[in-house]
Amino acid sequence: MASIRKTATKKTEKKKAQPRYVVDYRDPRGKSKEKWFKTKAEAERFRAKVKADIDQGRYIDPNGGRTRLGEWIEKHEATKTHRRPSTEARDRSVLDTHVLPVFAEMQIARIETIRVRAWVADMNAAGYAPDTVRKAHRLLNSALEAAVEDRLIARNPAARVDLPQQRKQEMRFLTVEEVDALVEAIDPRYRAMTLTVAHTGLRFGEAAGLRLDRLNLLKRTLRVDQTVTRSGVSCSTGSPRRRRPGGRFA
Repeated sequence: MASIRKTATKKTEKKKAQPRYVVDYRDPRGKSKEKWFKTKAEAERFRAKVKADIDQGRYIDPNGGRTRLGEWIEKHEATKTHRRPSTEARDRSVLDTHVLPVFAEMQIARIETIRVRAWVADMNAAGYAPDTVRKAHRLLNSALEAAVEDRLIARNPAARVDLPQQRKQEMRFLTVEEVDALVEAIDPRYRAMTLTVAHTGLRFGEAAGLRLDRLNLLKRTLRVDQTVTRSGVSCSTGSPRRRRPGGRFA
């Protein structure tokens, strides 16, 4: 419940004490807030607005937008789960290289759409691949969308920004003869892996996660239930991504 109380500034030698009106209220999290006004009419308008915003779920924390983006991104990244180590390392690299050097010290509420558009245009003009530009924008957009959901800002300034089109690359597949030639040319210890990947369509991480007890020669089957991913100099195991019909991953 919001209320208005009347107070006064301290007297000075030249001026008498001037009355001030303070709106006291609690935000949706139950935290006490106050806002000062010169006139009672201004205080009444604010009290009515903040009450309606809280009741209708539109309330925005007036101090939330002062949070610097670098600080907010670290909090946001810490909430992400079920990412592969390689994905986490890639996202970290993109943030450190493209996002944080530009926006880390900016308050969230001061990031404007025109600034995000200029940032995308600068990366594009610098010759970065469309996929890199889109990944950088995706990470910024995700952090700002979370700020909207957490009621720190009213809208996401990165939501409607034109991005460079991804270049479609034609897939090149080896013929049976080319696979046989490759197998003959490489170190013999890699031949089984090469043949397995070539004839099953497994990705390298899935093939690297195979174990002998997953192989059934009588039924001519392989069970793929773990993958190996590499991040820097270390490797870790995880669950494979679910494939959609047609061989695509979900």
